[in-house]
Amino acid sequence: MKYEDLKKAYNDNPLVFNGALLAVFTHGSNALARPDAPVRFQVSGNIIDADMQRKMLDLACELSMVSFNDLMAFVHNDASFHFSKEFAPGLDEEGVCPVCGASVEYSGENKIDDEGGSFPWTCPECGATGREGYVRAFDRHYDVEDKDGNAIEGRPD
Repeated sequence: MKYEDLKKAYNDNPLVFNGALLAVFTHGSNALARPDAPVRFQVSGNIIDADMQRKMLDLACELSMVSFNDLMAFVHNDASFHFSKEFAPGLDEEGVCPVCGASVEYSGENKIDDEGGSFPWTCPECGATGREGYVRAFDRHYDVEDKDGNAIEGRPD
């Protein structure tokens, strides 16, 4: 399971995703990774029907194959955890233009504080500009624009 698969599973049904994640954290990846996973969800009342429980268990078995750090990074979107390149190809990389993939050139005023900082860059290949952010380590690119100053569509704010 890759980053985009997690994102789709969460967006398709957050209740199923959260129940599956709870099962992984409660029962452990090793128990859920077995083909005969004996786990059953204990739910009081009739809020979650048997079909929903089966979907949760199926997704939990898939989630059990994802590394703990990648799951936590997805859940928390915490800069102290970083996705592996195999898990989430295409995410921002330090020194690499997020528009065309060329090496960026740093210029302008750096913004530094106690928690990290950001550094302005320009891409010599496509003309994009932005700021490379660090929170004690590389975070992501900020304020990415094309050569005409337009925000790059589909990028997080």
